[in-house]
Amino acid sequence: MKIIKLKPFIADYMWGGHRLCDTYGLEPSQIAAEAWVFSAHADGQSILAEGDDAGMPFGEWLKTQKDVFGKKAKIEPGFGAPILCKFIDAERSLSIQVHPDDAFARQHENSPGKTEMWYILDAAPGAYIYYGLKEDVTADQLREGMSSGRITEMLNKVYVKPGEAFFIEAGTVHAIGAGILICEIQQSSNVTYRMYDFGRLGTDGKPRALHIDKAAACTWLTASAGRSTIEELPCESGKAELLAECGYFRSVKYTLQAGETLRLCADEESFLSLIAVSGNGRIAAGEEADEVGFGDSFFVPAGAGEVVLTTDSELGIIVSEAGRE
Repeated sequence: MKIIKLKPFIADYMWGGHRLCDTYGLEPSQIAAEAWVFSAHADGQSILAEGDDAGMPFGEWLKTQKDVFGKKAKIEPGFGAPILCKFIDAERSLSIQVHPDDAFARQHENSPGKTEMWYILDAAPGAYIYYGLKEDVTADQLREGMSSGRITEMLNKVYVKPGEAFFIEAGTVHAIGAGILICEIQQSSNVTYRMYDFGRLGTDGKPRALHIDKAAACTWLTASAGRSTIEELPCESGKAELLAECGYFRSVKYTLQAGETLRLCADEESFLSLIAVSGNGRIAAGEEADEVGFGDSFFVPAGAGEVVLTTDSELGIIVSEAGRE
């Protein structure tokens, strides 16, 4: 099997919306805050969609396989896969938060850290994110900002539009604002420290817990630019944009128009994760082929060889592989 289609795990967090319901055949009234379309994490596994192993959780299937991620991939024992990919529908703003790096997360959470990338798929007029500190602060100033709610005054408020990408390195304060739909590529980790929650109550009617001490200990206290950076890459067919490149993953968005063909190769060095973010088309590897539409996710094991994507109209797809140091 060279092309493995995955169905997502759906998370119904309180801030989520309904825009992913049609995509994944859910009830229109259901909250689909996140669709984990490429996940072997114990908190929410994708499911094999087709073939003899259809219905098996991705992480369980991986236990039956060998060397499917390639030589370059960083695999944390017990966390199934080197990356986790998801769609996020923020109908309401998420909390102000931070993710720890590997060293801090291993020490305090028995987990890898969480560096991530956001690709903006849709944004309501005036929608914004919080991304990094405006200026340097001390840990005590950060704690005071979390406790008083003045932390938002310390952050870059960045208005966003579709087609932008933001690399959120572990230790960077951030939050997704209301009205934004995102495709996120991240380390396979679910460790989040909530810094401020706008006074909201959880499903139990009580304020959701803040993680002030841990957040202050793992946050970068220096100012950051808070801007989108995308690099256009040479491409034989279609358009290629480098969204993020780090030691954990490399993500490129390809856009094909009618009649254009994209050829990729899953060699022995790395797997490929392919996530359709617009349009429709077709994916093929050898004699295996499948239709591709928005929200679809495919895993191509390392060593599987050439993968070919085509479209009769338009196709946007984010291709991720193991990172480069």
